[in-house]
Amino acid sequence: MKVDNRVLANPKTKSETGLDYVKSSIDLNTPYGNRKLKEIKPFFPGQEKELRILLDDLDRMLDFVKKNAKQVAILSEILMEIKENTYTIKRCADSTLSVVEIFEIKTLLLQMSSINAIIKGVELDIPSKYILRDSEELLDDLDPRRDRLNTFYIYDEFSDKLRELRKRKKEYDKRIRSVSKKKRDEIKEEFGILLTPKFDISINKKSEDYKIAQKIDDLELLQEDYLSVIYALKTQPEVYEITEELEELNTDIEMEEAIVRDNLSRTIAKYKDLLLENCEKIGDMDFDIAKAQYSIKHKCVKP
Repeated sequence: MKVDNRVLANPKTKSETGLDYVKSSIDLNTPYGNRKLKEIKPFFPGQEKELRILLDDLDRMLDFVKKNAKQVAILSEILMEIKENTYTIKRCADSTLSVVEIFEIKTLLLQMSSINAIIKGVELDIPSKYILRDSEELLDDLDPRRDRLNTFYIYDEFSDKLRELRKRKKEYDKRIRSVSKKKRDEIKEEFGILLTPKFDISINKKSEDYKIAQKIDDLELLQEDYLSVIYALKTQPEVYEITEELEELNTDIEMEEAIVRDNLSRTIAKYKDLLLENCEKIGDMDFDIAKAQYSIKHKCVKP
């Protein structure tokens, strides 16, 4: 009897055969695994070979899950933290990624590295569909200090010019603080009032210092309530001059950081195919682990 393929794939058949129930019971961890579940299709007559390959892969995943409970638990924790990065990966060739987006790509690379370490560390014949392509070179590009921490910053190592600009900024900051410290010391010597390292002071209104502080031209009222006041050191004329120069320097730093982000985006774009392929493999792995765990829980057997 000839089977109508359309019947096998229609919603009514999926519901009546229990396929929809099984799909809703599969516990997935990643957006890539969920995509695999949504894309699932029935095998039609003539596709027996493809079905056997899939079942054999699932058999090996079952073996992996049963024999490596600890590794699977660690793997599941990593998979749960993986975000959807497909759009970012695809657009990096034509757009400059933000610091947050580059951080998310670095996070994904660290996760890929951890997944591969677990998969390659087990003494089983793991199907190649689960083994991720090596992405350490790109990770090195995004992690110039090789510390492998799950953080991202536009490091000085990305640009000699940026390093020099930031060095100059620190010098400006020191000059501003030096001017403020000098004035703080003068106020202490002349009036006996000691400002905090933040160049402010909280004074009780009933104290003698309150009367003195009111007469100091270099202090300004910052905050007041019925019991006390907070005075802060006024910005000194010399500081205004330094600040104007510092604002120009900050603009130069922002421009150089944008250049670095653009260069890193182009670098990521070179690995676009590798990253997308690895995301597909992560989806396969997540989906098959979930199927294996469902099979174990419900005592399913290979047809």
